[in-house]
Amino acid sequence: MAAGGLVGEGLGAIGLFAIVSLYLILFTRGFRAALGTRDAFGKLLACGLSFVMAVQCFIIMPESPAAGLAAPRKNV
Repeated sequence: MAAGGLVGEGLGAIGLFAIVSLYLILFTRGFRAALGTRDAFGKLLACGLSFVMAVQCFIIMPESPAAGLAAPRKNV
């Protein structure tokens, strides 16, 4: 996953907006794939993977510093 502070520093606000919007498109396509499957296991698998990826992305992106310091560990 891309670090929010580093991407924001390197690409600016427009680049950061583009990266976040690409992640949102990825997550919405995962949830649409979950709605499009016929069996219950496929729905749970696609929805669960999309949700876990979204949670990890939006937990890791805001807490990465842009000053080169090590990112803190968070047990979630």
